[in-house]
Amino acid sequence: MTFPWLSAERVRVDDRGAVVAEELTFSSAGPHLVVVGAPAALGSALAGLAPVARGTLRLRGRSPAAALAEGDVALAPLDPRLPDAWRARAYVEWSARLSGASNASARASAQAALAAFELSAFADGAIKAMPTAARRALVLAAALATGASTLVLCDPTEALPDASADTLACIAARALSDVAWVLLTGRVSLASALIGAADDALLVSPDGALAQGPPASVLGGDRNWIVRAEGACEAFADRLRASGAEVSPCGASLELKLPEGASTHALFVMAEETNVTIVSLCAAPNLARPGSAREPASHESAGAPLLRPPPA
Repeated sequence: MTFPWLSAERVRVDDRGAVVAEELTFSSAGPHLVVVGAPAALGSALAGLAPVARGTLRLRGRSPAAALAEGDVALAPLDPRLPDAWRARAYVEWSARLSGASNASARASAQAALAAFELSAFADGAIKAMPTAARRALVLAAALATGASTLVLCDPTEALPDASADTLACIAARALSDVAWVLLTGRVSLASALIGAADDALLVSPDGALAQGPPASVLGGDRNWIVRAEGACEAFADRLRASGAEVSPCGASLELKLPEGASTHALFVMAEETNVTIVSLCAAPNLARPGSAREPASHESAGAPLLRPPPA
């Protein structure tokens, strides 16, 4: 029997007693999926580190917990606590050893992962001396060194300056091209090499999946959206306008164009701020945007090396 790579059926995810996602249903053939608007708790569930409160989550027909036990899935969280006094090489080797690799195999896997993420110059230095982008690349390298066939990534480019984010995304897209991955993010930029490397995109809200398809179609920055909401809709519209969005009535709904660089996840944040419930969100026809967008980054990191170690 053939199973989809990743699937969810009416999944509910809780985080510290609060419901953060429910009625989440989707199926993806992957092997590279970007999920926009998902809570971090979903990443833990996908990696088999936390149970779902309800519903069925499957990775190649198995529960994520079973996949984790078999070493077939690994999580790369955002900014976990790291052993700052350790050498970078030791941390990645330790990750490989936790997956069951022998000492020799762990050393080889660590060496390859560090090279893949362009971290060889940091390998024998203390983690505490590494800049933020390099530390995040180190977490990705540690996940890669486990040998898992699917990696769950919490967006490593979050809150980085654009240049650092572009370089890290380029390096990660290239380093992870031969493994399956799920990227959870709240920031959408079609200029990101990681977004460009995705085969499938899923847009979610706390109430389930909103849209799924090719990233350029689902996440296109020039798209208009039709929003139907309940609650203080005038306050919601004012909040959207204050953020730079263009908003106009469309029957009982609102038609809007998000400002440059904004993601649809921001809609749900602003809805919560104004005590509004978004009942539905669907794409409206694209409208031309004045000016030209930033060119998508290639998978080749160019310019000054942004992950370089500090001077000796």
